Amino acid sequence: MSSQRENLLGGMGAAAAFVAPSAERSLDIIDLYDLEAEAEKVISKGPFGYISGGSGDEWTLKENVRAFYDRQILPRYLAGVEMPETETVLLGSKVGIPIFVPQMAAHGLAHVTAGKGSAKVAADAGALFCAQALANTSLEDIAKISSGPK
Repeated sequence: MSSQRENLLGGMGAAAAFVAPSAERSLDIIDLYDLEAEAEKVISKGPFGYISGGSGDEWTLKENVRAFYDRQILPRYLAGVEMPETETVLLGSKVGIPIFVPQMAAHGLAHVTAGKGSAKVAADAGALFCAQALANTSLEDIAKISSGPK
């Protein structure tokens, strides 16, 4: 019988050391479904299943996806605005774009840079990053690498 660790690591065996993907490249994505399809190409089966799935019968995951259809984002074009401003304040922090990167588990399964990489990319984009309590990286290391709000 396979152990939980073996199942997570895609049946690589208990002695095998897990190595997260390290490739970096630009992505041409339209939505999170495109991002998920790209991630599946580079993350091994076990870790990808952990990241993309939900617990139990995935009821909460299904409800979260369904809830996105309850609201629509309607484009409101900035006619007559030569240089639109995207800066705003989120949770008391000034950000360059109105995007909040929420807590997510298992950054280290998706890429070797783990939470530090996610925090740096969010800061570079001008978004607000929220580190999780069960981070793969210490909060101090995440804070050092990110120029974003603390």
